Amino acid sequence: MFARSISALPTDLNANLSAISICLLLSLCVTCIIFVQRNENSFHTC
Repeated sequence: MFARSISALPTDLNANLSAISICLLLSLCVTCIIFVQRNENSFHTC
């Protein structure tokens, strides 16, 4: 059982890394959209 968990570690790490990278990309997109919208609003007020 211990050896099985060790052999399963790389796949779990890869799955976690892919999920984390997807979450990071999504958060980056959201922050970019919010930043652009804020800039557009500030430009319109000026």
